[in-house]
Amino acid sequence: CMFSGGTGTQADPYLIATAEDLNNVRYEFGSHFLQIADIDLSIYENWEPIGMYGDPFIGEYNGNNFNVTNLTIYRETENYVGLFGFVLGKIKNCNVSGIVYGKDVVGGLIGGISPFSDMNNILENCSFCGNVKGMTYVGGLVGIAYYRILNCYTNADVIADVIGGGLIGLLDCWYLSKMQNNYKPIAQCCSYSIVTGGAYIGGLVGNIINSKDGAIENCYSFGGIYFDSISKSGFGVVLRSGGLIGRFHGISMIKNCYSKAYISAPSDLINFGRGLVGNYEGGYAQNCYHQAMDDEFSTLKTSVELKQQSTFEDWDFDTIWGIEPNINDGYPYLKWQSLQPSDSNVYVKTSPTTIKKAIKTCIIDTPTTVKEIKKLNIITDTGLK
Repeated sequence: CMFSGGTGTQADPYLIATAEDLNNVRYEFGSHFLQIADIDLSIYENWEPIGMYGDPFIGEYNGNNFNVTNLTIYRETENYVGLFGFVLGKIKNCNVSGIVYGKDVVGGLIGGISPFSDMNNILENCSFCGNVKGMTYVGGLVGIAYYRILNCYTNADVIADVIGGGLIGLLDCWYLSKMQNNYKPIAQCCSYSIVTGGAYIGGLVGNIINSKDGAIENCYSFGGIYFDSISKSGFGVVLRSGGLIGRFHGISMIKNCYSKAYISAPSDLINFGRGLVGNYEGGYAQNCYHQAMDDEFSTLKTSVELKQQSTFEDWDFDTIWGIEPNINDGYPYLKWQSLQPSDSNVYVKTSPTTIKKAIKTCIIDTPTTVKEIKKLNIITDTGLK
């Protein structure tokens, strides 16, 4: 038997308990899977993504809130790269850490999600910690997505030439908007990622297109946005990069979101970034706030103001948001995160010479220099230049 139990049906899913079990998922694309233990993938020196363009994963994978660690992928000439390469099915409760390098459509968990997925499905309760690098459509969690993403987070070092985001590289809402009214493409997600690139980069999403009738709602970003002059790829200085979203195209709104991501770029690149959204092409923001750089669509607040509940007009602090002085460095957090006061010892770069505490989403040493961070290399010299 290729798995540790089960028959692959919804009522009796295949049980995934070992690295070999997870590798065998690629041979039963249309089945149901349930992970029942933490899995270390270090036996695979260069993981082959599960599912590819033209032959996607069409089943359902439930990570059951266990971890997949030491994922290693070096496929810089290939597209659709991640733990899962191309997905038509559903993935939930899946937590992954490691290093993922590809060319285009690259994500820590999923390279690309098919536009023809069941629109009732949601990528939910998933995370990625580590390094993700590619050229175009690069995200800490997903490279390209076409359907809803709920309760997900990343703590990653993301490097893209163009169109890169801490959580998602490109979110295309056209298919989703045709199927549902009042949809929310991204809800209750957060990113603590460092994103480096030349254009269309954002702390949460690099580029959102075809958005209408819905909202990006109850999300936030920490970390930082860094300009890499090598990666301009012909875009010149029209860079469209922002603390939360690089470019937002559509007629819908961003609601109840904030960004405290640090934004770094040479002074001559006046169009490099804005505090919340780098470039709006339609749409608007409602009850949104940022801490870095000008942004005419959201409200600039100081760090002190962003730690006061009274700042956040009409936000739901009963069921969605929490705010405590000793949790998340005092900034609002999402209650599903279940953060504790001790969860505050991951370091992110907040200026070219300063490393500051953010939130604990991966286990690391307390560093005195960037190079002392453990093997996940969430923050690296390359990603911070």
